[in-house]
Amino acid sequence: PGAAALGQKFFFDFRFSEHGTIACSTCHSPFYAFSDIESTSFATDRGTRNTPTVLNAAYNEWQLWDGRSETMWAQALFALEGEGEMAGTRLQYAHVIQQHYKAEYEAVFGPLPELEDSNRFPRKGKPGDPAFDHMSEADQVAVNTLFSNIGKSVEAYQRLLITPDAPFDRYVAGDPTAISPEAKRGLKIFVGKGGCVNCHNTPTFTDNEFHNIGVPSGLEEDKGRFQGIPKLLNNIFNSAGIYSDSTAKSEQMLNVMEPKPEDQGAFRTPTLRNVAETAPYFHTGEFPTLLYVLEFKNDGGFTTMFPGTTAVLIEPLGLSEQELNDLIAFMETLTGALPPEHLLNRTPP
Repeated sequence: PGAAALGQKFFFDFRFSEHGTIACSTCHSPFYAFSDIESTSFATDRGTRNTPTVLNAAYNEWQLWDGRSETMWAQALFALEGEGEMAGTRLQYAHVIQQHYKAEYEAVFGPLPELEDSNRFPRKGKPGDPAFDHMSEADQVAVNTLFSNIGKSVEAYQRLLITPDAPFDRYVAGDPTAISPEAKRGLKIFVGKGGCVNCHNTPTFTDNEFHNIGVPSGLEEDKGRFQGIPKLLNNIFNSAGIYSDSTAKSEQMLNVMEPKPEDQGAFRTPTLRNVAETAPYFHTGEFPTLLYVLEFKNDGGFTTMFPGTTAVLIEPLGLSEQELNDLIAFMETLTGALPPEHLLNRTPP
């Protein structure tokens, strides 16, 4: 509970950015289902990918569109130092903790390093910056540990952002009146003619895999998973590294992982939980409504303007206008109850 309460404060704190103007909640706003309404993220700068919701992210086996993080805590660290995102540095954040969260942090994670010594711990810096690179290895590890604990606190908070009790859940539990006749027809299409269930399976409506469905690249070529795997393997904060709390299983997984040609243009299958609340869609954010998405899928995706080759299962579906509308009615039944009110703002109980 202490880590989650701390992470909730971090999530809404603008001091965790280069100029004190951006917070996690800037792009993952409670007002927009913990996402935003931008086509691509807009924080310190305009990003190249759509902002995924963090609702129910605790159930994801991979984070981010390209899966370059397999844990929620490491995902947060990408954002904290990302040039177009929060754009700060781990040394800067260490001093924010020391000045504003010392007692709360130490109650959860133990003593802070001697951050008052500015010769050992400069005010700003990260790997690649002289201020950080000239530090002793032990002090670098101390700062990296603190930095990873920021991410773990944010993860502890985000693990509470679950949306239960969607109309579909009540229907599955035995209430035949929980969803409309249109939604019931849409469910049949979802598991049948539409083939949606091939990728959007499991209770979270994602197979947790990566697929190329022919979505155009957007403003610049984006090879998705093909680029994400090397970033994952080279990240000192991956789940097999020294900052991870559980490494054995991760080492086995990462040791056999390598980018393959078929990974080009492949992106993580997003959950359909709360999908009606998280427009725009796909990694480029170029599809403003669910109808646009379904029309794209109904046409079989594009065959040019994106890297790689589409998966063989992507083909025209032949759905009628009524069937498309029924599918939308079904997907709208996947909107669950928001997390409790006390989790939707900066101050935890």
